[in-house]
This record gives sequence, C-alpha cells and structure tokens, in this order.
Amino acid sequence: MNRFLPSNASDFTDISAYDADLNLGSSDATWISFIPDNPRQHSIPTTRVAKVEKSTPSPVGLALDWSTSEQSPETFIKQRKSSLPSAPKRKYTSPRPAPEEAQPDCHLEECVGVFENAPGALATVKKRKKLDAPVRKAARDVRKAGACHQCRFRKRTCSTGTPCGSCLKNGKGLHEIKCQRESPFIGRPVHEYFEYSSTRRVVTFNIRITPDALLDHEEYFVFVDGVDRLSHPIKLRAQRRALSSFTATEQAAIRRTQDRKKLGKCTDDDAVHVTILEDDETLGTRVEQWAVEYASKFVHAAGTKFQSTTIAVILGTAYVKKGLPESALVAAMLRVASLAFILRAGVKCTTGPSQPHPYPKSQPQQQPHSRFRTTEATIDTILYQRLQVAVKDLFQMLQRLVFRKAGFLTREQVYPVALVFWQLLRILCLGASHLSNIVQRFNSKARTQSDAQYHSLKLVLSTHLALFRSSNPLLLDFSPKSKDKDNSKDDSKNENENKANRDLLGGDEKLVALAGKMRDVVLAFRERGCPEMKGSLAFRKEYFDLFRGVYEGL
Repeated sequence: MNRFLPSNASDFTDISAYDADLNLGSSDATWISFIPDNPRQHSIPTTRVAKVEKSTPSPVGLALDWSTSEQSPETFIKQRKSSLPSAPKRKYTSPRPAPEEAQPDCHLEECVGVFENAPGALATVKKRKKLDAPVRKAARDVRKAGACHQCRFRKRTCSTGTPCGSCLKNGKGLHEIKCQRESPFIGRPVHEYFEYSSTRRVVTFNIRITPDALLDHEEYFVFVDGVDRLSHPIKLRAQRRALSSFTATEQAAIRRTQDRKKLGKCTDDDAVHVTILEDDETLGTRVEQWAVEYASKFVHAAGTKFQSTTIAVILGTAYVKKGLPESALVAAMLRVASLAFILRAGVKCTTGPSQPHPYPKSQPQQQPHSRFRTTEATIDTILYQRLQVAVKDLFQMLQRLVFRKAGFLTREQVYPVALVFWQLLRILCLGASHLSNIVQRFNSKARTQSDAQYHSLKLVLSTHLALFRSSNPLLLDFSPKSKDKDNSKDDSKNENENKANRDLLGGDEKLVALAGKMRDVVLAFRERGCPEMKGSLAFRKEYFDLFRGVYEGL
C-alpha cells in the first residue's frame, strides 16, 4: 500500500507505517496528547472526527483541524495534505508523586481557620515612620542610661540629661530630687550607718565560746535589757575568762571594745577577766526576738509625747495582726525599724551567776570592773547582722512590688506601701543627717558613707514622688465628719467616700482610729517639720526639708 507523508514530515519523529487494518475505533481518546487533563483550562473542539470502525482512505484534500480557540495553531499538528488518518500518539503523563495511603475523610471546615478583621481595620493601620539618625542615637542613649523614675512610671519620653527635659518642665522645684534613674533597692546598704555613727558601737565582734568548753566551769549568765526605764530583759549563758587566755588576734578584737571611761580603773591585763557569750544555734534568733518585743513594748508605752515617732510602728503592728494585704511587707518594715531602734539606742548588760531572774533595776548587782564591753559588742554584732538580712528581705519585696511593675500598684497595695515608705524615709533621713553632722563637726573619715546615705535618701524620695503623684494614701480621712445644715449634701458625699475607703483597713474601727492619728502626724510634719529635734546631732534641716517636700508638693 502506498504511504503518503505530509510536506512537513520532518516535524515528526519516529513515525512508523500503519496497517490499513488498524482499528482506530478501539483507541482511547486519552492517547491523544492534545486533550487537556483539566477541561476547565481548555475548551473542547467543536469540530469532531467521526468514529471510524475500520480504516478507510480519506478524500484527497481533507484536512483534520485539531486546533482550539484558546491555543495557538503552532502548538498542534499541522494540517495534512494526504488522505491517511493521523496516527495515534504516545500517551503523555506528567510526573506525579507516589500515591500515599488513603487519608481519612475530613470536612473542609475542620482544616480551615477563618480570621476576620473589623471593617476598615486594615485601612487604619499606620506604618511607623523611620527615625532619623540623630533620633535613633538619642533613643539608644536613653535606653542605655535608663529612663528616670518619673518618666518610667508615667510612660513618658525621657532624655539623657540629668535632670531630663520632662522633669525640668514638670518638676515644680523638685526636679533634682525627682530625676533619678537608679533603683534605691539594689546595692544600697542602709545598715552601714551603724558602723560609723558611734565610736563605742562595735558591730564586728565575733568571739564566742562553744558549749563544750563550759562543762568544767560554773554557769554564768548575762541579762540584757534596754537603756530606758522600761524593763524587758533576756537571759543569756556566758563565761568569764582571763584576757591572757585568748589568742593574739582575739585579744586585739577584745581591746577594740574597751570603754574609754574605765581606762584608769584596771591596768593589768593578766588580772582582767572578760565576759564572752555562749554560742549556740538559737542565740541570734533569741536576741532578735527580744529586740522586736522590746521595741514594740517601748512604742506602745511611750505615750502621746513620742507619737510622731511611734504611731507608724503601732499602726503597722495592728495592720499585720489584722492580716490585711501586703502584711508581709509591713512586717518586714517593722523588723527593720525595731532592730535599727535597738542598735541606735544601745543595750545595758548585767552579769551574775545562775539565777532564776535578774536583779531589779533599783538594786543593781555589783560586778568586777572591766574596761571591755564584750557583751554589748556581741549583742550589737548580732543585731547588725540580723539587720542586714532584714534590709535585704525588705528591699527585695519593694523591688518586686514597685520596679518590676513599673510603679503600678493595686488599690489594696497603696496604703501599706505608703506606710512602709514613710518609715523607710524617716530612717534614711535620720541616718543621713547624723552622718553628715558627724563629718561636718568632727572631720570624720566617714564622708563617703555620708554621701552614700544622702544619695540613698534621694533615690527613695524620687521613687516616692513617682509612685504617689497626686495624693498620698496616708492623708486619707477615714473618720466621718459632723454634718452641718448648710453643707449637708457635701458632708454626706464626703462621708460616703470615707466609708468607701475603709475597706483599705478591713473596716476595722481600731485601724481607722490609728490611721486618723497617722494622718494628723503627717499633716503636722508637713506644716511644721520636726521642731522637737532641733539641736540634735541627728537633725539636719536641709534633709528634713526634702522629706517635707514630698508631702508639700502634692
């Protein structure tokens, strides 16, 4: 049989001869490479070839049109001039991944998450403007130096100057105090004041006698009490030993405790006996417990004459007993105040053999004269070490409560925090004033410690001003006022507000009465300062005026 090839036979590769008996009718349409896999992408040709059961020669000049309306004719086979039917093409299969295991049927809703935006939300999103180089450098410097307390707590833009621009604008004359960047509760030891405020006080005496060394000696006791007329003694085991029985290092430590008033009463060191306390596990705890109890009894028995000093401790003690919010913080402040009070006032020690009770103060026991104050130095050392731990615990609480929350306090935390700051500021103000006067009058070497105490005072003042900007909780009036006929509406409104604030004190009438006394003390201090302390070595007017400015600037 004659074979006819089209003129463009070069366009075909490997075209073999077809038998005339080839049955094209049995061929599948998928064998034709021009039929698209996806019918949505290409339209099916409208001109179709009739199904041929047996191959017959096509009339001469009949052309098979395989083109579509969506594809160019160049991509398809050109028209044939011969009458032979077109040969079937090899089936085209695109590479597909290996069939995976049948997955369980799931609905589309289970696989699709829908997120909706409010109408016009995308349109209102603004892009942050790119900062210029000078602005970026200023922001980097502020981030490195840290924002001051005022700007940090109020979420304001701070600058690198000291004071910053915001504090200069809104400082109201207190910008030098307000603009502080350091935390007063990190690396600021308050207790160092007691190392330099007195030449008689020794806080580094660590000589003890173990209980085993006392077996062959007679029991000896020391009775420790306060220097005031109020008596609340504590009985401690001790031992009297000759000075020459100690090592050279221990003798040097003992000689640092000598009392200058008794230098001429005993000159022979071999005949001198010193009293050393017995060291046991409970000694420090017992001494601290005694100090807290004695301070509490003293402030409750002091009366109205010392109300300006004692009312904060009395109110704090009642607040802790009630178990109100932040009682642990107030208890930590009471612990610091009690230990500092005993350290500043000093203790009085009497010695004697084993007795059930100490001698009355009206009949003091006769003792051998000794120019060494070893017992007092031991008590002061124990109290000083306990004070360091108490200050550390208090500062950790304040750091977590104040600075980790950027000055945000809940309503229940406001009053106890204000009470703690009042007592802490008073301790710092007394310590800074005392050290400053010592340096100024006696040309002491404690100038560095005096400056450190003053700097700590400024930091706490700045934190206080940043926390309580518009009012101070200690100035809240919880007591109901008497009603007048003319101002009955205003009085009833104020009375309702006062009743609403009583929940800060648990609604307790005793606490409300004590809070009223505390308010009177704060108002008197704001108006007059501390006239009863004038002339004291622990009073410096400039420092107390800064303390008053905290409440005058509100």
